[in-house]
Amino acid sequence: MDDRYRASQRALLLRHEERYGLRRMLATVVYPVGGELHSPCFSPIDRATELADLEISAHLSADMTGAYGFHVAFAPRSVELARAQSMVRVLRRVERRMREAQTRFGYPGNDFHQYLMHAALALDISRYVLGQPVGQRTSSGPGHQWATADEVRGWI
Repeated sequence: MDDRYRASQRALLLRHEERYGLRRMLATVVYPVGGELHSPCFSPIDRATELADLEISAHLSADMTGAYGFHVAFAPRSVELARAQSMVRVLRRVERRMREAQTRFGYPGNDFHQYLMHAALALDISRYVLGQPVGQRTSSGPGHQWATADEVRGWI
């Protein structure tokens, strides 16, 4: 296992994205390594990299007041059999743990923050990084700011 990608170091990087005129909020798994944020590349021999290309996302309403279409999914460029098997294993584990979170904390409804917190719990993540406008430098590096779960709510 690559020590850079220990579970205790995981964080969610949150950012807004616009494609084809549609806006969405997106969270991906990253690891702080040497003052930078790294997104893992999948390796069939290293289970620590199985969260590579995993996204938690929601589409934003046109007036930016609401979110819809929440989901957890992989968004890789290509998939080989070993990768597909790993993805299925991860998605089943995340789905099971999100059902457990729903039993403990209630259904997230139309609250993307609550959905994101359920997903973070399912992924064993308790650290968050907010994406900033390109070129803006912050204490955690170019364009990033560490945040608490409450600060994530305000950012959303």
